Amino acid sequence: MKQIIKSNPILRTFKFAFGGMLGVMAAEAVVVLYTIFMVSIGYALLDHFNKKGTDLLEELEPMQYLGIVICILGLLPWGQYLIFGLLEGAGQDLYKNMF
Repeated sequence: MKQIIKSNPILRTFKFAFGGMLGVMAAEAVVVLYTIFMVSIGYALLDHFNKKGTDLLEELEPMQYLGIVICILGLLPWGQYLIFGLLEGAGQDLYKNMF
């Protein structure tokens, strides 16, 4: 089987492309696991240190601020997509207003 793949340039290219896509998918999986881990820790801090009888973010304790910061750190890798969307919308509105 190795001889067939080594001798055929199409199969060799497919093997490299497939390996590259597996690497991209693995990197995205690590980012997703990081996000889930950090947001769950932040939410656990928010929920654990909540005053009894109040809503979750109504009267914040000092440890709840730490939970909010940890949640924000967990969501940072996805902030680029928020910025991309905002800038795309701003560019479309600018184009519509110019013409």
